[in-house]
Amino acid sequence: MKMKRVSSVILAGVLCVSMTVPFAAATSAELKQQKEATQKELNSLKKNINSIEENKDAVASELEELDTQLVDLLSTVEILEHDIQNKEIEIADATTAYEAAQAKEQEQYEAMKRRIKFMYEKGDIGYLQLLVESQSITDLVNKADYIEKLYEYDRTLLIQYQETKAEVLVLKEELISEKSEMVELEADLVAQQKDLQAMIDEKHATVENFDAQLATAKKQANTYSAAIKAQTSEIKRIETEEIAARKKAEEEAKRKAAEEAKGKEETTAKEQSSEGSSSSSSKNSPSVGSGKG
Repeated sequence: MKMKRVSSVILAGVLCVSMTVPFAAATSAELKQQKEATQKELNSLKKNINSIEENKDAVASELEELDTQLVDLLSTVEILEHDIQNKEIEIADATTAYEAAQAKEQEQYEAMKRRIKFMYEKGDIGYLQLLVESQSITDLVNKADYIEKLYEYDRTLLIQYQETKAEVLVLKEELISEKSEMVELEADLVAQQKDLQAMIDEKHATVENFDAQLATAKKQANTYSAAIKAQTSEIKRIETEEIAARKKAEEEAKRKAAEEAKGKEETTAKEQSSEGSSSSSSKNSPSVGSGKG
């Protein structure tokens, strides 16, 4: 928000100074004042351009950092998706193992039931037959012991299959739980990815806005530079004309002064010549008194 306010102020400054390009003046002094004003506006505009470029660089730096974060996040999501796929394979394997253990348990249970049923149905007759067919006490004990061991073996296998099935079930549930956590994490990362992408899009738009402001400001700066160049040229032209006019005026003044001086000299000479003639006439003319004598 602060960056937007700065941009608005800068752009407003550019628009303001863009409407104050001076027009030509009649004298070099007026043109120099206009040139000075234009130079001040150009300097102010250059400061604005520097501010825009600094803000643009700052946003570009933020954008670069966001791009790096997005790349890292995309990489993490990709790895997580791969882990989820592997976890699904492990869950499938665990499911297969559980079903196999369940089948083995059921198979062992059915076999054990059949043997127990057989022994139950035979009852005392089976034991009597075992006693008759035994060749010795030792043989009888061995056969009875064999039956007992067979029962224990069946029972042990059944327990093992039950334990295996339980362990596989626990493993499967753990894998499913881990997968759920991974999926939840993936959803969170995807949400972060969307937020980052939105921020990146906004930063790109801000950079483009700065580029537009810079283009406008630089164009206006070129206008000011051209105006200053034209004003400088016009000032030189007017100063040259003013110098020529002053020189001409000075020469004209000198000519007039010379003519006036010459006129005065001629007038003085005439006056002196007239006075000399009058004096000479007075001396040469006879007096009245001397004629009578």
